Amino acid sequence: MIEPITEAEFQAVSHKGGRANLSPEAAAVAALEPGKGVKFPCRWKHYGKTGVCGGTGLASQAARRCHLKIRSRCYEGVLYILRPSEDRG
Repeated sequence: MIEPITEAEFQAVSHKGGRANLSPEAAAVAALEPGKGVKFPCRWKHYGKTGVCGGTGLASQAARRCHLKIRSRCYEGVLYILRPSEDRG
């Protein structure tokens, strides 16, 4: 039997519990206002010959959850994240 449910009911049984389990860094990204940014020490692995930062993936994922567009860079052990003031289509 198929039954309709509410979003609250789904969140109650979700193994991730919605936004409750976001890391402090992901929560900071989710809270960014247009034209604002954050930076914090990078604690993620870097992959491949070019050293692609795993933290930029975390930032992108956190932004997508909130339907935000961001720009991110890892430079000398610091992760910089900016939510542009205008969405670039």
